[in-house]
Amino acid sequence: MRILKVTEEAGEVARAWIGVQGQNPRKGVTHEVREVADELADVVLSALVAMQSLGFDPAEVLSGKAAAVLERMAAHESRE
Repeated sequence: MRILKVTEEAGEVARAWIGVQGQNPRKGVTHEVREVADELADVVLSALVAMQSLGFDPAEVLSGKAAAVLERMAAHESRE
């Protein structure tokens, strides 16, 4: 169930972004960029809770993923 919450929160990000852009012709601009940032924070927090509910340490998962991304970025920069 926690996994589905991440998707729900991502939908709220999309809804807020549509509101910022005024993409719904019936509603126009309905949100501010700060609301998008707040919804993104909800996605992050929901993902952390989901990791925990699966039995993982969110800090460990994040640090491992960050290290892998930084390694890929460094490899990419060295090729340029």
